[in-house]
Amino acid sequence: MSQAGIAGAVMCVLLMPARASAQLGSSGIAGIVKDTTGAVLPGVTVEASSPALIEKVRSIVTDAEGVYRIIELRPGTYTVTFTLAGFSTLKREGFELPAAFTATVNAELKVGGLEETVTVSSAAPLVDTRAFQQRRVLTAETTEALPAVQRAPAAYAVFLPGVVKDEATSTGTSGEPNRDLRRISIRGASANDNVETLDGAKYPMLNAGGGFPTQYYFNMGNSQEVVVDTSGLGIESQLSGMVTNIVPKEGGNTYHGDFIAAYSSKSLSQDNLTQALKDGGLKDVNRPKKFWDYNASWGGPLRKDKLWFWN
Repeated sequence: MSQAGIAGAVMCVLLMPARASAQLGSSGIAGIVKDTTGAVLPGVTVEASSPALIEKVRSIVTDAEGVYRIIELRPGTYTVTFTLAGFSTLKREGFELPAAFTATVNAELKVGGLEETVTVSSAAPLVDTRAFQQRRVLTAETTEALPAVQRAPAAYAVFLPGVVKDEATSTGTSGEPNRDLRRISIRGASANDNVETLDGAKYPMLNAGGGFPTQYYFNMGNSQEVVVDTSGLGIESQLSGMVTNIVPKEGGNTYHGDFIAAYSSKSLSQDNLTQALKDGGLKDVNRPKKFWDYNASWGGPLRKDKLWFWN
């Protein structure tokens, strides 16, 4: 393959996750801007700023109906500022935007001096009125607190309402996270219809040749949130099962990281093997022989406000 062909293939691979993420549902902020009389205001500059954005600020202008929509936002804490000449500046700050969620933030501007700024501190809306999917967002704090044997998407999905597993060892005990996800189902759908994605890009079991798949193991320490769509999937979904999307962490302008470790063995487990059961002929019960897991991750700036990394 020529150098131009190789470069084109690399560019396609780099662009695929971003396109898939947009299709599978990314975060955003939308709303309508009016004046105190209820008339819509076109031409209002709306800025969404957050430390989660490498460019710090994303801006847009309201249309003729006073409507705006800022898309492709990273999860994080946001401040939205509304500015129009001849009107007071309105600032809505301090609300948390989760993954795969469109927050409705409306604004009402009053006539005032250019130097006047009204700041409102509020939480983000709890209901996404612009989406019809049934989804659950599991933050990094939630996944770290859940008593999952193995830190993998399948191990967390079983905590959601309506999710069932096919066998007792189907979640987080076989040592194969991707295969475990093939053994759980939602509301009677086939377990083979589940889809796993990383930032919107599919990462199913890759065929290594000879009929044996190559597993992709994701370090959950690199996960900022896990989004699970359980119903109401869009046309971009080809199957009827769950869509589990891992939103990876990004670096920032400061270096930071974390380390999580877990260990267990047969001597640390309890059982209900009573003397009466032994007298009845039961010799032993199922207990884990040995289990260990550790995740280390860290990140920061390669170039401040220009290039971040997380590994």
